Amino acid sequence: MSSAFYQKHSANNPIKQLQQRFEETKAGDLIDESVHEDNTYKSNDLKSKISGMKYNVENLSEIQEDDKGQFMTTLDQDETYGGPRPTSSTVSNYDQGNNAKRDTLRPYAGKTFRKPRG
Repeated sequence: MSSAFYQKHSANNPIKQLQQRFEETKAGDLIDESVHEDNTYKSNDLKSKISGMKYNVENLSEIQEDDKGQFMTTLDQDETYGGPRPTSSTVSNYDQGNNAKRDTLRPYAGKTFRKPRG
């Protein structure tokens, strides 16, 4: 058995083990806080990649989906995830400050967020 074959098909393959620990999220799910803090996102506001540590999970919407894939938006201090869809393009919260532009976060790689299997 060749080493490449073994690595690709073995249950001991570290990459395969990591993939098996996570599953794709669905629209309406909340991002897992531990995954969020260790993640990197595409930011529409900052036009670059950002660390999950930039925004607290309390200031993020539930996962939503459009033709580009999954995304989350930053929430105003008076908004809650699962609540009415925001209509303002600005937010005030302790992560972004007062009257900041609402940000949209997308997975840095791929089109879906991941969550721990559970």
